[in-house]
Amino acid sequence: MAETSSQATKTSLSKLTIGVDRSTPCNLDAERGVIGAILLNPNLCDDVATIVRPSDFYLDKHRRIFKALLDMQSESFGVDFTLLVERLRENNELEEIGGEAYIAELMQSVQVTAHAVYYAEIVAQNSLRRGLIDTCGSIMNDSYAPDVAAKELLNRAEQMIFAL
Repeated sequence: MAETSSQATKTSLSKLTIGVDRSTPCNLDAERGVIGAILLNPNLCDDVATIVRPSDFYLDKHRRIFKALLDMQSESFGVDFTLLVERLRENNELEEIGGEAYIAELMQSVQVTAHAVYYAEIVAQNSLRRGLIDTCGSIMNDSYAPDVAAKELLNRAEQMIFAL
């Protein structure tokens, strides 16, 4: 059966949408929720740390704050507003993340600390989606290299996907 003109147009249009800009998968409310919940209930830190890593956060300032919280927890420091502010100040990161006011805002943004694990799962899922997007982009770019065998490209692609 021959492809009609409208089917051919539809096919070529769908191929064009691959390059269309879309919003990056992230949920800043969930990121704020994770950090704020830990500040309000430091006992959640270990549970959340099994789900997300600092690199899973979309915003750099959230990565820095979460890393500081994890470092404090692993060093058996207490975790609270004042200690976090001091840690970030010592690391010359306090002003870069928005200062004390931003940390206070994170704490106030949380209504129920019991949802911290759920928020962490949202952050992790969005991080995985961003990783898939980056990996697929790399695979697509590599696929245009005429000097690499298709089987080698497939092996590389498989390794990249499994690395996620």
